[in-house]
Amino acid sequence: EAHGTGTSIGDPMEVEAISRVFQKDDGRNHPIRVGSVKTNLGHSEAASGLTSIIKATLALQKGEVPPTVGIKKLNPKLNCGKLGVEVVTNNIPFPGYRNGPSRISVNSFGYGGANAHCIIEAVDESKPTNGLLTNGQPTNGQLTNGQLTNGHGSGSTESVFLLPISANNSSSLNKRVEALSKFDLSSVSIADLAYTLGERRSHLAHRGYIVAKQSSITDNVSIDNLQTSTLGQDIDPKASFGFVFTGQGAQW
Repeated sequence: EAHGTGTSIGDPMEVEAISRVFQKDDGRNHPIRVGSVKTNLGHSEAASGLTSIIKATLALQKGEVPPTVGIKKLNPKLNCGKLGVEVVTNNIPFPGYRNGPSRISVNSFGYGGANAHCIIEAVDESKPTNGLLTNGQPTNGQLTNGQLTNGHGSGSTESVFLLPISANNSSSLNKRVEALSKFDLSSVSIADLAYTLGERRSHLAHRGYIVAKQSSITDNVSIDNLQTSTLGQDIDPKASFGFVFTGQGAQW
């Protein structure tokens, strides 16, 4: 995933750098597939690196490489053929080379000179891990004070869940918590509750959360345990919005 702003000088320099690093592998007999999410969503400036990471993560999850859209003619200065680089212009299955894990490298360059690069590796979903890895291998244990345990005995820990709650104003937020606390939560799966609140409810402007455990869910869900941001404010319905299109960089 390239930074790929579409500039006549920047893009050729980036493609050459990618080739110099990744074509060092003498066993590589295929081109390096590159693309940029900026052709899909534009330049999100300070969030452009995060946007690329989201694209890369989805590509790994779906097993497909999305195209770099809108390309009619490549800049000849890219020298893609000579450098062993291919710009992905059609949706393709994610390449699986050497039977190893799938990975995507992400470039993100700041206008002020900061350069960042990260490598994202796919998770083997056929191996349940409870979210933990030991020396790169899945384990069914848990972490207690930074130490791995087998989930039994005095060293075992109970999972903690975040219950997100939102409303249009602070009064409604408190009422939502009160309504939730009146349910018989002792028979409710806290994992299901956390999922429903996070994925199946609208995320409104005034937000808070409760940290809870399955064994103490009835006691945890209360107004006293509701955490809210000190910056939270009720939204003024008369507030107006402005959109700024800055062009190159964020120095407007």
